[in-house]
Amino acid sequence: GEINMANISYSLTGTANPDSANIASMSGQPSSRNAYTYTFHGLAGADTFYVAASNAQNGQYANNFSAAKFSIGTTTLNNPLPPGTTPNGTGANSGMYVVSGASNGGTSFTFVLDSVETLVFSDKVVALSYADTTPPTEIASSPTDAATGVAVNSNIFITFSEAVSLGTGSIEIHNSGSGALVASTANSTIIASISGSTLTIDPTVNLAASTSYYVSLTTNSIKDLAGNFLTAVINPHFTTGTTTDTTIPTLSVTTAPVPIAANSNIDISFSEAIALGTGAIEIHNGSATGALVASSATSTIAASISGNMLHLDPVNDLAYNTHYVVTFNGSSVNDLAGNHLASGAVYDFTTVADPYAGATHNIGVDAGPVVVGVGGLGVLAWVLFL
Repeated sequence: GEINMANISYSLTGTANPDSANIASMSGQPSSRNAYTYTFHGLAGADTFYVAASNAQNGQYANNFSAAKFSIGTTTLNNPLPPGTTPNGTGANSGMYVVSGASNGGTSFTFVLDSVETLVFSDKVVALSYADTTPPTEIASSPTDAATGVAVNSNIFITFSEAVSLGTGSIEIHNSGSGALVASTANSTIIASISGSTLTIDPTVNLAASTSYYVSLTTNSIKDLAGNFLTAVINPHFTTGTTTDTTIPTLSVTTAPVPIAANSNIDISFSEAIALGTGAIEIHNGSATGALVASSATSTIAASISGNMLHLDPVNDLAYNTHYVVTFNGSSVNDLAGNHLASGAVYDFTTVADPYAGATHNIGVDAGPVVVGVGGLGVLAWVLFL
Protein backbone atom coordinates (compact mmCIF):
# COMPACT_ATOMS: atom_id res chain seq x y z
CA GLY A 1 0.00 0.00 0.00
CA GLU A 2 0.95 3.65 0.05
CA ILE A 3 3.25 5.30 2.57
CA ASN A 4 2.06 8.85 3.23
CA MET A 5 4.89 10.20 5.34
CA ALA A 6 6.29 13.50 4.08
CA ASN A 7 9.88 12.33 3.87
CA ILE A 8 11.63 8.98 4.36
CA SER A 9 15.43 8.64 4.66
CA TYR A 10 17.71 5.60 4.68
CA SER A 11 21.47 5.41 5.22
CA LEU A 12 23.88 2.54 4.70
CA THR A 13 27.63 2.18 5.17
CA GLY A 14 29.81 -0.26 3.25
CA THR A 15 32.96 -2.11 4.21
CA ALA A 16 36.65 -1.94 3.29
CA ASN A 17 35.86 -4.26 0.36
CA PRO A 18 33.95 -3.64 -2.89
CA ASP A 19 30.24 -3.31 -1.99
CA SER A 20 26.94 -2.75 -3.74
CA ALA A 21 23.68 -1.21 -2.57
CA ASN A 22 20.34 -1.87 -4.24
CA ILE A 23 16.86 -0.34 -3.89
CA ALA A 24 13.99 -2.76 -4.40
CA SER A 25 10.33 -1.67 -4.72
CA MET A 26 8.65 -4.90 -3.70
CA SER A 27 4.99 -4.09 -4.41
CA GLY A 28 2.68 -1.10 -4.89
CA GLN A 29 3.49 2.34 -6.28
CA PRO A 30 5.04 4.90 -3.89
CA SER A 31 2.88 7.94 -3.30
CA SER A 32 3.93 11.01 -5.28
CA ARG A 33 3.69 12.97 -2.04
CA ASN A 34 6.71 11.12 -0.67
CA ALA A 35 10.36 12.10 -1.01
CA TYR A 36 13.00 9.43 -0.42
CA THR A 37 16.65 10.09 0.45
CA TYR A 38 19.24 7.30 0.32
CA THR A 39 22.81 7.85 1.54
CA PHE A 40 25.36 5.18 0.68
CA HIS A 41 28.85 5.46 2.18
CA GLY A 42 30.82 3.10 -0.04
CA LEU A 43 34.15 3.49 1.80
CA ALA A 44 37.03 1.59 0.19
CA GLY A 45 36.83 -0.70 -2.82
CA ALA A 46 35.02 -0.34 -6.15
CA ASP A 47 31.45 0.26 -4.94
CA THR A 48 28.22 0.19 -6.95
CA PHE A 49 24.82 1.78 -6.30
CA TYR A 50 21.83 0.24 -8.12
CA VAL A 51 19.03 2.73 -8.68
CA ALA A 52 17.13 0.17 -10.76
CA ALA A 53 14.79 -2.06 -8.73
CA SER A 54 16.46 -5.09 -10.25
CA ASN A 55 15.84 -7.58 -7.46
CA ALA A 56 12.13 -6.86 -6.92
CA GLN A 57 9.95 -9.88 -6.36
CA ASN A 58 7.37 -8.07 -8.45
CA GLY A 59 9.13 -6.96 -11.65
CA GLN A 60 6.56 -4.27 -12.40
CA TYR A 61 8.92 -1.47 -11.35
CA ALA A 62 12.21 -2.95 -12.50
CA ASN A 63 12.45 -0.28 -15.23
CA ASN A 64 11.00 2.54 -13.15
CA PHE A 65 14.24 4.54 -12.70
CA SER A 66 15.53 5.82 -16.05
CA ALA A 67 18.68 7.95 -16.20
CA ALA A 68 16.98 10.75 -18.14
CA LYS A 69 14.80 11.61 -15.12
CA PHE A 70 17.78 12.18 -12.78
CA SER A 71 20.51 14.79 -12.58
CA ILE A 72 23.95 13.89 -11.31
CA GLY A 73 25.53 16.71 -9.33
CA THR A 74 29.23 17.35 -9.57
CA THR A 75 31.38 15.88 -6.85
CA THR A 76 31.11 17.87 -3.65
CA LEU A 77 34.76 17.55 -2.64
CA ASN A 78 35.03 21.33 -2.42
CA ASN A 79 31.36 22.27 -2.11
CA PRO A 80 28.90 22.27 0.81
CA LEU A 81 27.36 18.89 1.53
CA PRO A 82 23.73 18.12 2.35
CA PRO A 83 22.93 18.63 6.07
CA GLY A 84 24.14 15.79 8.25
CA THR A 85 26.37 14.22 5.59
CA THR A 86 30.13 13.92 5.78
CA PRO A 87 32.39 12.24 3.21
CA ASN A 88 34.25 9.37 4.82
CA GLY A 89 36.05 7.77 1.90
CA THR A 90 39.80 8.06 1.54
CA GLY A 91 42.34 9.30 -0.99
CA ALA A 92 41.19 9.63 -4.60
CA ASN A 93 37.77 8.18 -3.70
CA SER A 94 36.90 10.78 -1.09
CA GLY A 95 33.87 12.91 -1.88
CA MET A 96 30.19 12.77 -2.70
CA TYR A 97 27.84 12.88 -5.64
CA VAL A 98 24.26 14.04 -5.09
CA VAL A 99 21.85 12.44 -7.59
CA SER A 100 18.31 13.78 -7.64
CA GLY A 101 15.17 13.25 -9.70
CA ALA A 102 11.96 11.26 -9.81
CA SER A 103 10.92 7.75 -10.72
CA ASN A 104 8.78 7.23 -13.81
CA GLY A 105 5.83 7.21 -11.40
CA GLY A 106 6.63 10.72 -10.12
CA THR A 107 8.08 9.98 -6.67
CA SER A 108 11.05 12.19 -5.73
CA PHE A 109 14.36 10.55 -4.83
CA THR A 110 17.73 11.90 -3.71
CA PHE A 111 20.78 9.64 -3.65
CA VAL A 112 23.84 10.89 -1.73
CA LEU A 113 26.72 8.69 -2.85
CA ASP A 114 29.96 8.81 -0.91
CA SER A 115 32.98 7.09 -2.49
CA VAL A 116 30.81 5.14 -4.94
CA GLU A 117 32.35 4.46 -8.34
CA THR A 118 29.43 3.04 -10.37
CA LEU A 119 25.79 4.17 -10.59
CA VAL A 120 23.31 1.80 -12.29
CA PHE A 121 19.96 3.07 -13.61
CA SER A 122 17.30 0.94 -15.28
CA ASP A 123 18.63 1.86 -18.70
CA LYS A 124 22.17 3.14 -18.18
CA VAL A 125 25.38 2.55 -16.23
CA VAL A 126 27.29 5.69 -15.17
CA ALA A 127 30.90 5.73 -13.94
CA LEU A 128 31.58 8.27 -11.18
CA SER A 129 35.07 9.73 -10.83
CA TYR A 130 36.57 11.79 -8.05
CA ALA A 131 39.23 14.45 -8.42
CA ASP A 132 41.90 14.25 -5.73
CA THR A 133 42.47 17.81 -4.56
CA THR A 134 43.74 16.98 -1.08
CA PRO A 135 47.44 17.74 -0.52
CA PRO A 136 49.61 15.29 1.40
CA THR A 137 50.52 16.05 5.00
CA GLU A 138 53.45 15.05 7.19
CA ILE A 139 52.49 12.50 9.84
CA ALA A 140 55.81 11.30 11.28
CA SER A 141 59.54 11.71 11.09
CA SER A 142 62.61 9.82 12.17
CA PRO A 143 64.48 11.16 13.98
CA THR A 144 61.44 12.54 15.75
CA ASP A 145 61.14 16.28 16.24
CA ALA A 146 63.50 17.49 19.02
CA ALA A 147 65.37 14.15 19.08
CA THR A 148 68.85 14.18 20.61
CA GLY A 149 71.88 11.94 20.33
CA VAL A 150 71.24 11.25 16.63
CA ALA A 151 74.14 9.49 14.91
CA VAL A 152 76.09 11.87 12.67
CA ASN A 153 75.66 9.53 9.70
CA SER A 154 71.92 8.98 10.17
CA ASN A 155 69.46 9.37 7.34
CA ILE A 156 66.25 11.32 7.94
CA PHE A 157 62.87 9.77 7.14
CA ILE A 158 59.59 11.66 6.79
CA THR A 159 56.29 9.80 6.39
CA PHE A 160 53.29 11.41 4.70
CA SER A 161 49.55 10.77 4.74
CA GLU A 162 49.61 9.16 1.28
CA ALA A 163 51.99 8.01 -1.45
CA VAL A 164 54.15 10.89 -2.65
CA SER A 165 56.74 11.79 -5.26
CA LEU A 166 59.53 14.33 -5.54
CA GLY A 167 58.69 17.73 -6.98
CA THR A 168 60.89 20.49 -8.31
CA GLY A 169 61.67 22.29 -5.04
CA SER A 170 64.77 21.55 -3.01
CA ILE A 171 65.03 19.55 0.20
CA GLU A 172 67.48 21.08 2.64
CA ILE A 173 69.21 20.65 6.01
CA HIS A 174 70.07 23.83 7.94
CA ASN A 175 72.05 24.58 11.07
CA SER A 176 69.44 25.46 13.71
CA GLY A 177 71.64 28.05 15.42
CA SER A 178 72.80 30.06 12.43
CA GLY A 179 70.27 29.03 9.82
CA ALA A 180 73.15 28.26 7.44
CA LEU A 181 72.48 25.79 4.65
CA VAL A 182 74.35 22.54 5.37
CA ALA A 183 73.10 20.22 2.61
CA SER A 184 70.59 20.35 -0.25
CA THR A 185 69.24 18.33 -3.14
CA ALA A 186 69.91 21.41 -5.30
CA ASN A 187 73.68 20.89 -5.03
CA SER A 188 73.61 17.08 -4.68
CA THR A 189 74.74 17.10 -1.04
CA ILE A 190 71.46 15.34 -0.25
CA ILE A 191 70.20 12.24 -2.04
CA ALA A 192 66.41 12.14 -1.72
CA SER A 193 64.30 9.10 -2.55
CA ILE A 194 60.69 8.01 -2.12
CA SER A 195 59.23 4.63 -1.16
CA GLY A 196 55.45 4.79 -1.06
CA SER A 197 54.60 7.44 1.51
CA THR A 198 58.10 7.74 3.00
CA LEU A 199 60.78 10.24 2.01
CA THR A 200 64.41 9.30 2.72
CA ILE A 201 66.90 12.17 3.09
CA ASP A 202 70.49 10.91 2.81
CA PRO A 203 73.20 13.55 3.31
CA THR A 204 76.28 12.66 1.25
CA VAL A 205 78.57 13.73 4.12
CA ASN A 206 78.31 13.17 7.85
CA LEU A 207 76.82 15.95 9.95
CA ALA A 208 78.83 17.61 12.72
CA ALA A 209 78.73 16.10 16.20
CA SER A 210 76.68 17.70 18.99
CA THR A 211 75.00 20.12 16.60
CA SER A 212 71.33 21.04 16.12
CA TYR A 213 69.78 20.90 12.65
CA TYR A 214 66.39 21.25 11.00
CA VAL A 215 65.00 19.89 7.74
CA SER A 216 63.37 22.26 5.26
CA LEU A 217 60.99 21.03 2.56
CA THR A 218 60.80 24.01 0.23
CA THR A 219 57.85 24.99 -1.97
CA ASN A 220 56.87 22.30 -4.52
CA SER A 221 59.42 19.81 -3.17
CA ILE A 222 56.86 17.07 -2.38
CA LYS A 223 53.60 16.19 -4.15
CA ASP A 224 51.11 13.34 -4.07
CA LEU A 225 50.46 11.08 -7.06
CA ALA A 226 47.65 13.38 -8.25
CA GLY A 227 50.03 16.33 -8.35
CA ASN A 228 48.89 18.11 -5.18
CA PHE A 229 51.89 19.76 -3.53
CA LEU A 230 52.62 19.65 0.19
CA THR A 231 51.38 22.88 1.78
CA ALA A 232 51.49 22.51 5.57
CA VAL A 233 55.17 21.92 6.26
CA ILE A 234 56.53 20.82 9.63
CA ASN A 235 60.33 21.07 9.71
CA PRO A 236 61.70 18.46 12.13
CA HIS A 237 64.57 19.58 14.38
CA PHE A 238 67.17 17.22 15.86
CA THR A 239 70.54 17.28 17.59
CA THR A 240 73.40 14.96 16.73
CA GLY A 241 75.40 12.97 19.24
CA THR A 242 79.09 12.17 19.11
CA THR A 243 79.03 8.73 17.47
CA THR A 244 78.82 7.20 14.04
CA ASP A 245 76.37 4.30 13.71
CA THR A 246 77.94 1.31 11.95
CA THR A 247 75.89 -1.43 13.65
CA ILE A 248 73.57 -3.33 11.34
CA PRO A 249 69.97 -3.98 12.40
CA THR A 250 69.00 -7.54 13.29
CA LEU A 251 65.77 -9.46 13.81
CA SER A 252 64.73 -9.53 17.46
CA VAL A 253 63.29 -13.02 16.92
CA THR A 254 63.50 -15.16 13.81
CA THR A 255 60.42 -17.33 14.41
CA ALA A 256 56.91 -16.26 15.37
CA PRO A 257 56.17 -17.57 18.88
CA VAL A 258 52.60 -18.66 18.03
CA PRO A 259 50.67 -19.39 14.81
CA ILE A 260 48.95 -16.35 13.28
CA ALA A 261 45.56 -16.01 11.61
CA ALA A 262 45.48 -16.60 7.86
CA ASN A 263 44.13 -13.08 7.28
CA SER A 264 46.42 -11.41 9.82
CA ASN A 265 49.28 -8.98 9.28
CA ILE A 266 52.80 -10.20 10.05
CA ASP A 267 54.59 -8.02 12.62
CA ILE A 268 58.37 -8.40 12.82
CA SER A 269 60.51 -6.76 15.51
CA PHE A 270 64.06 -5.49 14.94
CA SER A 271 66.90 -4.53 17.24
CA GLU A 272 66.54 -0.80 16.49
CA ALA A 273 64.44 1.73 14.59
CA ILE A 274 64.34 0.86 10.90
CA ALA A 275 63.21 2.18 7.53
CA LEU A 276 62.18 0.56 4.27
CA GLY A 277 64.86 0.36 1.60
CA THR A 278 64.72 -0.52 -2.09
CA GLY A 279 64.86 -4.33 -2.08
CA ALA A 280 61.87 -6.68 -2.14
CA ILE A 281 60.35 -8.26 0.96
CA GLU A 282 58.86 -11.64 0.07
CA ILE A 283 56.78 -14.45 1.60
CA HIS A 284 57.63 -17.99 0.49
CA ASN A 285 55.90 -21.29 1.09
CA GLY A 286 57.83 -23.71 3.31
CA SER A 287 61.35 -22.34 2.94
CA ALA A 288 63.35 -19.33 1.77
CA THR A 289 63.54 -20.90 -1.69
CA GLY A 290 59.97 -22.20 -1.73
CA ALA A 291 57.19 -20.98 -4.01
CA LEU A 292 56.76 -17.22 -3.94
CA VAL A 293 53.44 -16.31 -2.31
CA ALA A 294 53.62 -12.51 -2.10
CA SER A 295 56.13 -9.73 -2.63
CA SER A 296 56.43 -6.00 -2.03
CA ALA A 297 57.92 -5.77 -5.54
CA THR A 298 54.58 -6.83 -7.07
CA SER A 299 52.43 -4.93 -4.55
CA THR A 300 51.03 -8.19 -3.16
CA ILE A 301 52.46 -7.14 0.21
CA ALA A 302 51.94 -3.69 1.75
CA ALA A 303 54.93 -2.98 4.01
CA SER A 304 55.05 -0.23 6.63
CA ILE A 305 57.29 0.77 9.53
CA SER A 306 56.55 1.89 13.07
CA GLY A 307 59.75 2.48 15.04
CA ASN A 308 61.49 -0.90 15.21
CA MET A 309 58.45 -2.84 13.94
CA LEU A 310 57.92 -3.96 10.36
CA HIS A 311 54.28 -4.59 9.45
CA LEU A 312 53.52 -6.82 6.45
CA ASP A 313 49.98 -6.88 5.07
CA PRO A 314 49.52 -9.51 2.33
CA VAL A 315 46.84 -8.44 -0.17
CA ASN A 316 45.42 -11.97 -0.24
CA ASP A 317 44.76 -14.22 2.74
CA LEU A 318 47.32 -16.94 3.39
CA ALA A 319 46.49 -20.64 3.57
CA TYR A 320 45.56 -22.27 6.87
CA ASN A 321 48.02 -24.50 8.74
CA THR A 322 50.95 -23.59 6.50
CA HIS A 323 54.60 -22.81 7.18
CA TYR A 324 55.86 -19.57 5.56
CA VAL A 325 59.24 -17.82 5.40
CA VAL A 326 59.79 -14.08 4.98
CA THR A 327 62.93 -13.12 3.05
CA PHE A 328 64.62 -9.72 2.77
CA ASN A 329 66.32 -8.96 -0.53
CA GLY A 330 69.09 -6.41 -1.02
CA SER A 331 68.64 -3.26 1.05
CA SER A 332 64.97 -3.93 1.81
CA VAL A 333 65.34 -2.98 5.49
CA ASN A 334 67.86 -0.48 6.86
CA ASP A 335 68.47 1.25 10.15
CA LEU A 336 68.30 5.05 10.36
CA ALA A 337 71.97 5.37 9.52
CA GLY A 338 71.52 3.38 6.33
CA ASN A 339 73.08 0.13 7.59
CA HIS A 340 71.43 -2.80 5.80
CA LEU A 341 69.90 -5.88 7.38
CA ALA A 342 72.29 -8.79 6.88
CA SER A 343 71.87 -10.74 3.65
CA GLY A 344 70.17 -14.07 4.24
CA ALA A 345 68.08 -12.97 7.22
CA VAL A 346 64.72 -14.78 7.32
CA TYR A 347 61.62 -14.85 9.52
CA ASP A 348 59.52 -18.01 9.96
CA PHE A 349 55.87 -18.23 10.90
CA THR A 350 52.98 -20.68 10.67
CA THR A 351 49.28 -19.97 10.16
CA VAL A 352 46.56 -21.41 12.38
CA ALA A 353 44.52 -24.49 11.45
CA ASP A 354 41.24 -23.99 9.59
CA PRO A 355 38.68 -23.32 12.36
CA TYR A 356 35.86 -24.57 10.11
CA ALA A 357 37.45 -27.80 8.97
CA GLY A 358 34.90 -30.62 9.25
CA ALA A 359 32.14 -28.33 10.54
CA THR A 360 28.61 -28.24 9.16
CA HIS A 361 26.81 -24.92 8.94
CA ASN A 362 23.10 -24.19 8.63
CA ILE A 363 21.95 -20.70 7.81
CA GLY A 364 18.35 -19.77 8.58
CA VAL A 365 16.54 -16.84 6.99
CA ASP A 366 13.86 -14.96 8.85
CA ALA A 367 11.52 -12.27 7.64
CA GLY A 368 12.86 -8.78 8.18
CA PRO A 369 11.21 -5.52 9.19
CA VAL A 370 9.67 -3.06 6.78
CA VAL A 371 13.05 -1.55 5.86
CA VAL A 372 16.05 -3.86 5.96
CA GLY A 373 19.75 -3.16 5.46
CA VAL A 374 21.66 -6.36 4.70
CA GLY A 375 25.43 -6.67 4.57
CA GLY A 376 27.15 -9.91 3.67
CA LEU A 377 30.02 -11.02 1.46
CA GLY A 378 30.60 -7.46 0.34
CA VAL A 379 26.99 -7.02 -0.86
CA LEU A 380 24.66 -4.49 0.72
CA ALA A 381 20.96 -4.08 -0.06
CA TRP A 382 18.04 -1.90 0.83
CA VAL A 383 14.66 -3.60 0.70
CA LEU A 384 11.60 -1.39 0.74
CA PHE A 385 8.23 -3.00 1.26
CA LEU A 386 5.39 -0.79 0.06
